[in-house]
Amino acid sequence: MLKKGFSIFAIWILIISCWVVAPVSSGEKSVPWVGILREDGIIIPIGIFHSAKWRTSWPEPDNDGGLINDSGGRRPKTLPLDKVPDKWLSGTKIPRNWILFGPGLDQRKLIAEEATEFESHCSSAWGLKTSFVGKTRTPEGVEPKIKEGLVTSGIAKGWASEIVDPNSSDSKRLLKLLREKFDLAEQEAISKATKPLYTGHPILKNERVYKPFNAKKIFRMKTGRAKQVMYFISIVRQYENPDCPAESLYNVWVLRNDQKYKIVAADMILTNCDGMEGNWICPVGIVSIEGREYVISNELGYEWENYTIRMLDKDALKTVLFVRGGGC
Repeated sequence: MLKKGFSIFAIWILIISCWVVAPVSSGEKSVPWVGILREDGIIIPIGIFHSAKWRTSWPEPDNDGGLINDSGGRRPKTLPLDKVPDKWLSGTKIPRNWILFGPGLDQRKLIAEEATEFESHCSSAWGLKTSFVGKTRTPEGVEPKIKEGLVTSGIAKGWASEIVDPNSSDSKRLLKLLREKFDLAEQEAISKATKPLYTGHPILKNERVYKPFNAKKIFRMKTGRAKQVMYFISIVRQYENPDCPAESLYNVWVLRNDQKYKIVAADMILTNCDGMEGNWICPVGIVSIEGREYVISNELGYEWENYTIRMLDKDALKTVLFVRGGGC
């Protein structure tokens, strides 16, 4: 089990792991794959865009189909790419050529060398080894590992996320827009809560709405459409408690078309200082395929992480693929 200090540190690891770069062409003409690159150079395959749908049959962490071979024995810790089981590949081939979207990097090319087993929280998982070495290393014993950013293969356009200055005019406009929405979402969540005494959130409205809230992180992502920008904002309101402060966490996605803002998805989570109910989201970037935009995210909870692909469809954000990333 992770210590609370480690959990807080891990949240900030997610916050520093997203950036902005220009659109690129990967040069890969095979079926598109997307993934996330760890600081140790391991690509975590997330999804394959095949026959107009996102899918994956890559083994989940601690999945016996990945760790145990067809004869019932344990697989070796590394596999040549041509020895990776067909059932992992959704009818495609593993691409060797990948592109990393990262901070200050000119669309860095990566080569997948082999499949390798790695630890993710308390789980064993499989990824693709590259020669990449990150500049910042995750401290020993801390999860999750630092993520360097979005990687793609076979995708013509993509944009990494950037962190927005909380004191910028952009941030202030967003927070002004979301103030009333936050109060309404919190009121609804508290009215439905089954254990308000545990979370420590005030029942009376006038004890809540005058409390300040803070944007823990704001991300901005370009899309493939002119004057259109996607934002992700995590807002937290905290209530003092001698034992463990209560927190209201509002995860909200906002789409800006020119100067018009619209909430396309939002989720209010009631938790407290241990964050056990929390879901801390780091959108690593957007890819554009066949005229649609897809947001790829790394998501962190209490001793677990997951990966999600969401589709932007007619000003709504819909989850099209959810992948477990490991946990305890």
